[in-house]
Amino acid sequence: MFIQSLLGVAMAVLLCQVTLATDKALNSDISITNASIRILPPGQQNTAAFITLHNHGDKPLYLHKLSSSFANKVEIHYTFLADGMSKMRESKNVSLKAGETLVFSPGQQHIMFIGLKKTLSEGENVDLKLCFGDFCQQVNLPAISVLNENINKNSHTHPHHSR
Repeated sequence: MFIQSLLGVAMAVLLCQVTLATDKALNSDISITNASIRILPPGQQNTAAFITLHNHGDKPLYLHKLSSSFANKVEIHYTFLADGMSKMRESKNVSLKAGETLVFSPGQQHIMFIGLKKTLSEGENVDLKLCFGDFCQQVNLPAISVLNENINKNSHTHPHHSR
């Protein structure tokens, strides 16, 4: 009985090590840069975040789930024109081809935080969890006032899409 228990523990440890090694290898395939979340005037229930993703791997990645402790719901949205009006819709799954860079930016594809749980302050960090198939990646988004976005935008270099 003792040997069976010991064998079971050894198998569980080995399985955990294999899983951790696999997750670590997958995590190195994605880089996240130029991350920020927009501070809007008080009373707003939703806001947007912007990031740049790059797939360093040789296989496509599928961003299928986002979450944050800061909002009730986090979704990927894209912006489009309809009847002369700018509108947004949710993107359920976003693919990132091998070697591709994808920029989430204002007026384009972006990340929506819906049902904010508190008001943001300049310089505060907000957690964002991005899930790609078999692994998730955590990132902290610095909060930037909508009034300071252009100042910050001009001081960064942003990679372009490589489609």
